[in-house]
Amino acid sequence: MATYRLCRARSVCGYSLFELLITITLASTLMAIAIPSFASIMNNTRLLNTSLEVSKSLAIARNGAITANRTVLMCRVSENDENQCATKYQRNSSWANGWLVYIDNNANNTYDDSDYVLNRAKASKRIGVVFNQSGRLRFFPNGSSRSAGFYVCAENAESFRHIKLLYTGRARVEQSSQSDRATLCKNTIK
Repeated sequence: MATYRLCRARSVCGYSLFELLITITLASTLMAIAIPSFASIMNNTRLLNTSLEVSKSLAIARNGAITANRTVLMCRVSENDENQCATKYQRNSSWANGWLVYIDNNANNTYDDSDYVLNRAKASKRIGVVFNQSGRLRFFPNGSSRSAGFYVCAENAESFRHIKLLYTGRARVEQSSQSDRATLCKNTIK
């Protein structure tokens, strides 16, 4: 049975210091339990969003190549200029700064003013994106590409996403926990 405080008409009804301390203690305990779970949810959401962004860019590149009947390139953006492709091609390089997908209109394998940008993307904060090959990714007019992959990982996550690109140009996303690849990916997070 609930008990209610009865207050006289002219007196002020309020909470005692003891009741206030109990309420604050309970609220802080609940927050201490909820915050780590919330951080994990945020990491997983960032990981999922970036994986979807990479997959979307790959699909745009493939569809653009088929539709335009031209070669479409996907490249890592330069650290100094978000509107230019990086000039150094290293295997297992970080693409977390972003990437460009463009139709190579003049077939010179370089992004310039004559090319048409199909997509521009960037990874979420505290997410690593690693391309497991060197150079740019090329999609041919029939939609095919070389076999390659991306590793997408979060700072504190135990597993990561592996986006496999098949020769047909189609991408598949898998969750993986191979420690060597996870470590490689996590080392690129700034």
